Amino acid sequence: LEPLRRLGIPLFYSEPTSLEAIPDTLQKLGVLLGSEPQARAAAGQFRQRLTALRQQYGQARPVRVFYQVWDQPLYTLNGQHIVSDVLRLCGGVNIFADLPVTAPTVTQEAVIAADPEVILAGEMSGRGATDSWKRFARLRAVRLNQLYTLNGDWLHRPGPRILDGAQQVCERL
Repeated sequence: LEPLRRLGIPLFYSEPTSLEAIPDTLQKLGVLLGSEPQARAAAGQFRQRLTALRQQYGQARPVRVFYQVWDQPLYTLNGQHIVSDVLRLCGGVNIFADLPVTAPTVTQEAVIAADPEVILAGEMSGRGATDSWKRFARLRAVRLNQLYTLNGDWLHRPGPRILDGAQQVCERL
């Protein structure tokens, strides 16, 4: 970003880390693109749907979750990433929330040691992302048959469709 700024290229940078920040981003984009009424409407719809999800799933019992972004290398997201906010919305507790890197690589051994109740994979490649965990029969998520592949396209992009991904997460947790 800095080289672009030095060149004087106008930038709009957005990387919300919470679901609550998305409507404001939509409205800012609306101002920049000259479509404020549509952006206000979209932001309002987002807030309403987020409120409905909070009401529906806000009392869910906490569930320890491993969120797998990719399997080779195996990496996840920490508690500062917006996907962790989605997990929190649905009662999920990210087992790697405290790691200092936003998208850290982890080992299978670390996942096994944390023994999550649920493994969620943000699938973007069409492969069976959670299949490799089935060989670890002692893993709680495997014993409980709680291995799910989600639409990573919805979850990894902090826009209006993230609530479609949140709905998927909440239904599985």
